[in-house]
Amino acid sequence: MTDTPPRLSLVLPCYRGGGYLSETLPALFAWLRAHESVTGPSQVVLVDDGSPDDTSEKARATGLPLLVERLPVNRGKGAAVRRGMQLATGRFRIFMDADLPFELGVIERMLHYLDFKEFDVVAGSRAAGGRSYTLERPTSRRWASVLFAEFVGRMVVTGVRDTQCGIKGFRADVADYLFGQARVDRFAFDVELLYLAFKNNLDVKTLPVHVLEERPSTMKVGRDGLPMLLEVLRLPVRWHRGGYTPFAAREGPGA
Repeated sequence: MTDTPPRLSLVLPCYRGGGYLSETLPALFAWLRAHESVTGPSQVVLVDDGSPDDTSEKARATGLPLLVERLPVNRGKGAAVRRGMQLATGRFRIFMDADLPFELGVIERMLHYLDFKEFDVVAGSRAAGGRSYTLERPTSRRWASVLFAEFVGRMVVTGVRDTQCGIKGFRADVADYLFGQARVDRFAFDVELLYLAFKNNLDVKTLPVHVLEERPSTMKVGRDGLPMLLEVLRLPVRWHRGGYTPFAAREGPGA
């Protein structure tokens, strides 16, 4: 929020956010101002994932010093986060939903683990933290989430029980690598990021987060469940066929 190069970049993917951004963005900036002695200079990047409403206009109308980018068409949360990370310039980069579903103190804790503890990736986990949902999720979605988490946690990214938690942080070089390699545009993008992190032996910290509010998800089990599972199953195939460049290959002069 100053001319100083940012220590922290916050990337906010957003779809149909016109109804709440005038509330959540001022709250976020107020928190950042109050905690600048801890977070350091910060940058906020909001990416509108081709919303059919006035999401981008509402974000700009706040008059706050944030960067607003609008994708011309709806591509999915993974594509929105990836674009935001390409625009981010902070030494540490965190993405979270623009409706701010988590208590904001988690930002400070993530920075601690990324900077002073030198973890490469910090992944939020609702499974380990408290929940206070204002909306009851449909039974079909709850069961689908449980089954998906069980499958992914056992077969793809062993030990991570909540791959879909909507807040994750990265060191800058790790973010450049992961989002430079990432291919998945929609809901399985979190799994792809963690899969690549583990395949490259990056240090991943799981951090409990407290959910304050969860608005309705755009994910529909009937429509998105099978494509999401197929995307996950493609990850090891793509890796073993050389579809991803290992992180170590980028090290050295000119990397």
